[in-house]
Amino acid sequence: MDGLIDVSIVPKISENCSWKKFDERNYLICIDDGDKNSKLYISKEVIEILNLIDGNNSLEDVKKIYNEKSKYKLTDEAIFKIFQKNLSGYGIFKDDDESRIKIKDKYIWLKMTIFNESVVKKISKVLTPAFNEKIFYPILLFSLLITVLPFFLVDFSIVFQTVDGNLFINFLLINILTLVIHEFGHSSACERFGANSGKIGFGLYIMSPVFFSDVSDAWRLRRKERLIVDLGGIYVQLIITCLLSLFFLISHDVRVLSLTSLILIGVVFNLNPFLRFDGYWALSDYTNITNLRERATKASVKFYSWCVGRNKNFQPSKKDVFLILYGNFSMLVVINFILFMIIKQHNSIIYFPKNLYLFVHEIITEFPSDFNWYKRNLVALSPLAAFYIMFTISIYKGFKKYLKKRYGI
Repeated sequence: MDGLIDVSIVPKISENCSWKKFDERNYLICIDDGDKNSKLYISKEVIEILNLIDGNNSLEDVKKIYNEKSKYKLTDEAIFKIFQKNLSGYGIFKDDDESRIKIKDKYIWLKMTIFNESVVKKISKVLTPAFNEKIFYPILLFSLLITVLPFFLVDFSIVFQTVDGNLFINFLLINILTLVIHEFGHSSACERFGANSGKIGFGLYIMSPVFFSDVSDAWRLRRKERLIVDLGGIYVQLIITCLLSLFFLISHDVRVLSLTSLILIGVVFNLNPFLRFDGYWALSDYTNITNLRERATKASVKFYSWCVGRNKNFQPSKKDVFLILYGNFSMLVVINFILFMIIKQHNSIIYFPKNLYLFVHEIITEFPSDFNWYKRNLVALSPLAAFYIMFTISIYKGFKKYLKKRYGI
């Protein structure tokens, strides 16, 4: 489809292409071709046009049939814009190229596969009965209540005092295992509702090690089903902590609560709606707003333009109001953290590299057995590490944006 489009062409939809209704106004087109996968959000009017492509109708036929049925009238120029400029290059049509599909993950770096797709499918299918829509939320709520119950029965200050260095290392290994099971929770929910689960792996997100599961096919599902996929990892972790809490109620072994606390810290962190963890995707699906952060940023820019009188025609909808609130609150959290670190922790920021080196060096050379030593150092170093990571990523993105704007790189 080069230059002015030839309306006598008889287009055919690729076997790798399918679409499904996303909300009242938009549809989701999925193009799955091995490692090259792409998803496009398009209007229902464009879907009505694509539905007329049956391998027999030419573009001229499609235009005539559509114009007979619709109040909107397609012109050759509109056909050119839809097929040439908007839809070509994604592999939607047979013999079309895939030049516009970008194979990169914006969030996870240095990805490494731990379980391939076939292994993930075999294991996930065993767990799928637990993700029935009727029992999912009751079990989730019950597990949460039983998990937190023991913490009202004991003095929380003694929970970590029973853990020494060796036991802490064992707890970390167990926690890593629960994080892997967490990813199988996402994959199992995906399989439960008929979407394909992909590989499970390991990588870096914001310079921090994370596990991930490929559940990108979940976009085919209904919103309620996608939400269960989003919460599937936390769901299985809470079932594990529920069983641990029940064991504590029987055995009264405080060390079990220490392990439960360690897992719960990860669960709470995963619910953060401002980073691309489970809480972010759950909020995105609950509100049915794709690209939540990007759209919140755009809505906030329009709002501030309106505030200074540059965008006088801005009339925010209810969704725009939510996006503005989300974007501003997210920005305030970041600004508040940065100001706190600069004002209150400026000396610690300066000496962080040295302190981090001493911390790692002592672990390697002496391997301290005092758990409180680990706790003190981790509590002191973690916010500083987060600050350095945010600073490094901001510099990297700014430099990358500058190179693209100045040199087109």
